[in-house]
Amino acid sequence: MRNNQQMRVTIPISVDRTLVRIHCFRLKGAPDAMFQRAIRFLSNIGSPASMIFSDDVEMLERCQQGLSRDAGPWVDFSRGLDQDRRGEDGSVSGAASEMPMRVQFQAWVNYMTAEAT
Repeated sequence: MRNNQQMRVTIPISVDRTLVRIHCFRLKGAPDAMFQRAIRFLSNIGSPASMIFSDDVEMLERCQQGLSRDAGPWVDFSRGLDQDRRGEDGSVSGAASEMPMRVQFQAWVNYMTAEAT
């Protein structure tokens, strides 16, 4: 969330445990008031009592429950597939789409299959 100077990092701990960390960063040369506002926003949005964060955690939990069942080996991320648009700068956009998940998984595949440096 670059507008709010924060970054969420998900760290897999085990097959059924994930640690979610939210970091607030200070923009170089930015006024102190801007940094303090970002910290307040992060404290509100990242709190366990926050409607936004608790909703995200609930969705992670439901995904985990669904994936732990023997319903099949596939997760369908095709919603909006034909409407995704690629910009000249390499960006991808799509409304009412699962495009963010497709882009994230493609990046993961690229990282995992790249040659070690």
